[in-house]
Amino acid sequence: MLARSLPTLETRSETQTVRAIVELAAREEIGEIVVGLPLRLDGTKGEAAEQAEALAERLRQETGLPVHLWDERLTSVQAERLARETGERVRGRKGKIDARAAELLLQSYLDSQARRSRASSEG
Repeated sequence: MLARSLPTLETRSETQTVRAIVELAAREEIGEIVVGLPLRLDGTKGEAAEQAEALAERLRQETGLPVHLWDERLTSVQAERLARETGERVRGRKGKIDARAAELLLQSYLDSQARRSRASSEG
């Protein structure tokens, strides 16, 4: 499976974010949600990670869908590197970089699930 990016959601509150994701999930017939977990480089949780966990819990409650938290460390760095390698302008393109970072995050999650599925069918 391949991840694809959707337009970046611009919201001002967690309530708006949840509402927008609930609507998107229904419109796109999404079966699972992956939320980036912004761990610190040493792997510990900070305030941003706690906010992501709270968002994930609200999404579970509002959508009834499985919601997975997935380590998002360095996805923005990877997205910027890819943009530079392909000759894209990075400066002033935060939305585009965020979308690509989300795509990398989702692809990482999907690849992990595929590996897990193969390992369980082989073992």
